[in-house]
Amino acid sequence: MATRATPFHRARLRFKSRQDIFSGVYESTAWGSDESGSGTGSELRATANIREELPRLLTKLGAETLLDAPCGDWNWLSQIELPVSHYFGIDIVPQVIAANNAKYASAARTFTVGDLVEDSLPRADVVLCRDCLVHVSFQDARAILDNFRRSGATWVLINTYPEVTSNHNQLTGPEWRRLNFHLPPFNFPEPVETIADGGQVDPSQLALWRLADLPQFGS
Repeated sequence: MATRATPFHRARLRFKSRQDIFSGVYESTAWGSDESGSGTGSELRATANIREELPRLLTKLGAETLLDAPCGDWNWLSQIELPVSHYFGIDIVPQVIAANNAKYASAARTFTVGDLVEDSLPRADVVLCRDCLVHVSFQDARAILDNFRRSGATWVLINTYPEVTSNHNQLTGPEWRRLNFHLPPFNFPEPVETIADGGQVDPSQLALWRLADLPQFGS
């Protein structure tokens, strides 16, 4: 199952890059939110709990730096005070990063265009990867996870759906499916901590893992 879609995945990317795919999503407001181009999961109603709990968790971990990958349009994170000395936001869509830099950039806050699959990432203590892997193929998800490990980060936060009993593959793009990272092809161990995420929009668990404890995929 982990490799079934790979030939189609590669063929698609020869005709349309990941950057083109997700730039088109923002240009067409395909994720259906009037509040955030990043979709309903980035609306304030969907992030009330994690806006309260994320600063607490970062403080508990003693995190000095946070990599938000992907950062999207920063709709909900703009509403909280992050207890870190530096924040790195990275997203594949140039117009999103340009808008973030215009509105939110500071000496302690950097926004950069990048492809999580293949571009070098800044080193941070914690990586926040929310509502991302649900949109990409198994192949891209494994490559992203390996890239987080190569960045030198210690921790990663990913949303997972414990009620899912079987993960299925898809092409990287605007469509998404729920993933349970305990199951193949990921086989993560139990998380160190979880935070209720999504509110009534799409309930999930934002789960914390130590990157050193996760499988290496060699994608």
